[in-house]
Amino acid sequence: AQRIGLRVRIDQMRFAELTRKLKEGRCQMMGLAWGADWPDAQNFIQLVYGPNRSPGSNNMNYDNPVVNALYEKASVMPDSPERNAIYRQINRIVLEDVVFLGSMARTRDYLIPFGTKNFKPEEMFHNHEKYVRLERWGAPAATPSK
Repeated sequence: AQRIGLRVRIDQMRFAELTRKLKEGRCQMMGLAWGADWPDAQNFIQLVYGPNRSPGSNNMNYDNPVVNALYEKASVMPDSPERNAIYRQINRIVLEDVVFLGSMARTRDYLIPFGTKNFKPEEMFHNHEKYVRLERWGAPAATPSK
């Protein structure tokens, strides 16, 4: 390891205190998670939009006028290759500015009872329960009538 002249003090705190400090804009570095609410890049890009800074969803309080203008332009566009190109441009700027560091994806374990059908969990939306079908133990699979 090489010394770089940086002193770090780690303050452990309860989540309620972290949330309060985030809303007040008093955190320099923290660990957080974000899960998408809907399948669109905007769900993540809004986290770096300046006007969304604390107490909003931009907990990093990142405010880049170029990113803000691009976000505002994309926010009124329909899903399209042009909008995706703007989101890629925002992504490149944010990566260059090192606004946050991605670290990991959660690992989840599931206990699935015998007879469970259509269970297809995925990381983003956690709404897979609406597709699950449970059958009685030993009962034949139901088939839709035509």
